[in-house]
Amino acid sequence: MTYQAVVLGYTPLVYYRNKETSGTSAADTSGNGRAGTYTDNFTLNQTDSPITSDAAARSILYDGSDAYIANAYNPFTNGTNRTYHCWAKRTDQSNFHAFFGGADASHSPALFCDNGGGTIFWSPDMSAGQLSFDNGYPNDGAWHSVMLSFNATTFDVICYIDGSKNGATKNSGFGYNASPGGYQVSGRGTFQYVWKGKIAEPFVVSGLLVAADASAIHSAAATGGPSGFLVNTGFWAA
Repeated sequence: MTYQAVVLGYTPLVYYRNKETSGTSAADTSGNGRAGTYTDNFTLNQTDSPITSDAAARSILYDGSDAYIANAYNPFTNGTNRTYHCWAKRTDQSNFHAFFGGADASHSPALFCDNGGGTIFWSPDMSAGQLSFDNGYPNDGAWHSVMLSFNATTFDVICYIDGSKNGATKNSGFGYNASPGGYQVSGRGTFQYVWKGKIAEPFVVSGLLVAADASAIHSAAATGGPSGFLVNTGFWAA
């Protein structure tokens, strides 16, 4: 089984493989027709990829200033549980850098690293505040998988780094804003918190994946996953 097959086993709502070599369209591999748009100063066709089980895998280089993937699709709805996943390599810590967020400048959600360090913050609505996770992002210039499961009813949230739970379950105390903007890879609110470095294979899943899923997805990058095995069973709740 390929890495792509493992991810598709979770029936993603949107999934970018980032394998384009030219143009501005980011193909949606989920089958849901939610293509994104590469915006401003991005560099396609980076052969440096965490998916070593797939020689054709690629990543995108983001400039830390104004490069991101825009999409009108909005997965940020209260009462609807979501899991967000990507691979990332951070090459600079001189600004806030977001893995993903929403397009609204004031009210978007964001999962991001702090300025000058590795503390990971999450907010379903940046106008209402943020919470931090127990362990920081490894600022070592290497690839790391990042997964966030957010219960949009109870507001419980869990972060996983490299397939392992990143400290205690947290609670934001509030949910998404009614106007979060569309799903955005790298940064939030268009030019805010733009990622500095590379991001690969971002996807969004309906439901709440758990530690076993984070581990399976992380491991599949190198192994492709066990033959004939589709995970798709480890949800907190429907």
